[in-house]
Amino acid sequence: MTSTAPWWGGPLIAFGGTVFGLVITAVTTMLNRRTERRRLSRDGKATAYPAVHAAAGKLARLRVWPADTGDPAELVEQLHDLGTETAFISPPQVNEAIGKLLAAAQAHRDMIIAIRRDTTPGHGDSIDRRVAENYRKSAENLRSALEEFAGTARRDLEIRGAFVPIDPVSPEGVSDSATAKRLP
Repeated sequence: MTSTAPWWGGPLIAFGGTVFGLVITAVTTMLNRRTERRRLSRDGKATAYPAVHAAAGKLARLRVWPADTGDPAELVEQLHDLGTETAFISPPQVNEAIGKLLAAAQAHRDMIIAIRRDTTPGHGDSIDRRVAENYRKSAENLRSALEEFAGTARRDLEIRGAFVPIDPVSPEGVSDSATAKRLP
């Protein structure tokens, strides 16, 4: 006796193969699009996060005296604009770190403005002793928020290892490399 397939077997196998091929093609295309979106998102973040960090770093390094070294209000406005743009592409934990960074930056801006308004520079452009401790606390809060943002952003970008800034910020608000030369 010879075995033969039913008359509908061939078309059914052809139809099943076609459906299987279409499903595999659709899934592959979907995964490729998802990968491409993630890559583009990461590229945007890899540009935005360092820009936010650099803007906050400028404020942290801004010297109180002489007053013509920079306007802290402009630096905070620039940081706010960059933070707002970054919030569109970053996850909630990074946005929370940006919010803390902005709050610390605004407090530091207010401190610098108040010192410039209410005091005069001391010998060697030093800060009045009556407000020096408050200024140091403000600078330390900004530095802590900046370090927290850097760590959170690096985790989001899946960058391993500790972040070591090129020009670290001292609690006095000037770069460590300039501390010995500029502080009394």
